[in-house]
Amino acid sequence: MATTTATLTLVSSDLLSDPLSLNVSMDIVAAGTTTGITKTTGLRRQTFPNTNETKILEADDYTDNETSILYLKNTSSTSGRYIDIFLGPSGSSTKVGRLYNGEWALIPWANTADINLQVSNTDILFEWTLLYQ
Repeated sequence: MATTTATLTLVSSDLLSDPLSLNVSMDIVAAGTTTGITKTTGLRRQTFPNTNETKILEADDYTDNETSILYLKNTSSTSGRYIDIFLGPSGSSTKVGRLYNGEWALIPWANTADINLQVSNTDILFEWTLLYQ
């Protein structure tokens, strides 16, 4: 059994009227169990040859009702470079998020809709992996 823990720390002295200090973590386990997940796509670092919406994960390749957590990072250091995240078939999908240069996300995925990305520039190197059971 693998042990995989995600930790998030948010700290700000001037975002709210009081200082913000939040530190949370979670063990990523198989759905409905306390058993660690055992599968990953492996960490991938890639660019796209164009700025078209491109599928990175196909829902049909995974099982619904299983734990799946997508890690995605825009590694660009150039201001204004972004990656849009879409759910659904390419061309009729729904945009669910945008990561600007240096930003990252952990996204729980239900494995019921394809995940597509669209980059603002072809020089964006992004990294991603899917952790699943």
